[in-house]
Amino acid sequence: MFLNILFALSTTLLFEGLIYFFVSKYNFKLSLIMGLSNIILNVTMNLLLKVVNTNQYLITLISFEIFTFLVEAFIFYLFSKEKLYLCFLYSFTANILSLTIGYLFNLSGIAKEKGLSLILSLIFFNLYLGLLFAAFFLNGKNDKNGYAADKAR
Repeated sequence: MFLNILFALSTTLLFEGLIYFFVSKYNFKLSLIMGLSNIILNVTMNLLLKVVNTNQYLITLISFEIFTFLVEAFIFYLFSKEKLYLCFLYSFTANILSLTIGYLFNLSGIAKEKGLSLILSLIFFNLYLGLLFAAFFLNGKNDKNGYAADKAR
């Protein structure tokens, strides 16, 4: 159970992190906030999915994915200077991407292979940490005055 949650979380962090990293123009604070919200929402959803009835699994998954998409869009809106419709577009894109890739990993059986899913989880987490470090170092280099992306807008 723990490995399944770890794999789902690392997949979500990496692929949604990539979207938020680029659309926030390497904003470290925003990338970190979106990562923390992803951790909370993803772990909550996966724990909830472990306790629901099998016949309610799909409805619960779809409902929580919609909830996650909305929450992430509003969090992105609150901590960025982007227009609301763009925040919804970014959140929708990020969530569809991670959901699709997670589904493909499950469909292919990769997510069920303990050794492989652990190795991929570690790789994905390290890549995500690399994104955060890149955002941290690129954050002040977004314009010639040295202002971070959130201050420059």
